[in-house]
Amino acid sequence: MPMKVAGAAAAILVTACCSSWAQPALDFHTLTPCRVVDTRPGAPLGSSPLRIFPIAGVCSVPYTARVVSANLTVVGPTGSGFVTLWPAGLPEPSTSTINFSSGMTRANNALLALDDFGRISAKAFLADSGSVQLIIDVTGYMAGAPVNQCECPLLVFGVSPFSGSVGQSMTISGQSFAQYVQVLFGDATTGSSAMILAYSSTSITVVVPSPSPSFTFSSEPCDANGDGILGTRLLPTPISVNVLNLDGIFCEATLNNAFRLNPSPICNEPAAQPSASVDTAGPSNGSGTAAGSMAGVPAPQCQCPIDGMPLPLISGITPSSGNLGTPVTISGQSFAPHVQVMFGDATNGSPASISSSSSTSITAMVPQPPPGFTFSTEPCDSNADGIFGTRLVPTPISVNVRNLDGAGCVATLSNEFTLNPPNTVCTEP
Repeated sequence: MPMKVAGAAAAILVTACCSSWAQPALDFHTLTPCRVVDTRPGAPLGSSPLRIFPIAGVCSVPYTARVVSANLTVVGPTGSGFVTLWPAGLPEPSTSTINFSSGMTRANNALLALDDFGRISAKAFLADSGSVQLIIDVTGYMAGAPVNQCECPLLVFGVSPFSGSVGQSMTISGQSFAQYVQVLFGDATTGSSAMILAYSSTSITVVVPSPSPSFTFSSEPCDANGDGILGTRLLPTPISVNVLNLDGIFCEATLNNAFRLNPSPICNEPAAQPSASVDTAGPSNGSGTAAGSMAGVPAPQCQCPIDGMPLPLISGITPSSGNLGTPVTISGQSFAPHVQVMFGDATNGSPASISSSSSTSITAMVPQPPPGFTFSTEPCDSNADGIFGTRLVPTPISVNVRNLDGAGCVATLSNEFTLNPPNTVCTEP
């Protein structure tokens, strides 16, 4: 049974449709039995330590799932005890999920609630402070969202794949998609608009856009080099997907937290302060852009080498033009093991998803242009009526490579890549 999805209308466009909401309802979806957890190849559950297992994103369980039906099996317990399962991040409940005796293999059915990230916590207690193996097989899941209470026919059933990075293509399935639609990631009003690659009344293929400034990735502490100075690492984080029908009766459907957006997994630690100020301008970065100067803290463009990291150089980009989502190869030298590629401004531009990198080559996906970027236009007269409008045309944009190791130096290839606009439709007054 497909998931019912909420629709909410913009009040300035329509006041009657999609203005009231029902309480959230969960629909049950069956799955071919599939194993999501099996501790036997690795470490068993010990007595008392907490373990967290991801369930959503595995075995076709979507990130919109809030409950899974499962078969639990405990194998080889060294003593009598029990295992408790509950949504990750919540307090441990007082009721066990499955009990067992020493040496017993035992199975039980259960409905397991998940947290907003699709995870469960697991904790075992054994009388002898020993261990037990745990197996979880899912047979279905429950998911849902508020349902609109009007005549809007728009529904979103799901997305495929469930997770990915900026620049990756994904498909939204549903029904009653209009001829003209908009897809927003994040908030239904202020989210990031996705480029549409293909469309039908039941399916939309889009390129995952860079998230809006209001979107915040989850994070965890990390220590990249083991020096005891903790930094943070961004984690894959759920984001909502919204489909807006722009013709006919304006309708909107939202699949809450349906897609898990992958960030760069680099561990960012606090930058060490340089021991002395440097005021000498740095050398050219090879693209006509001089490196900046330093005065007590690393600058976006700085004098190199610092801490043994040479200045990155960009020699070119192939192809030299393309659309959002196009894979491009940036060639050069002295790229660090951990780099960031930005299109537009070196600091406030749009980060690109990197698929591979070496010291002389980086392959990245062209991201959605940053908010400050404006496409050039040309006059046009689509129907030869003498009334001229404008058409977006391919426009140069800068490409920047920042070395995230060492001093964070940046190389910029100024306006050497031509970005194709999302459409070239002639818009007349």
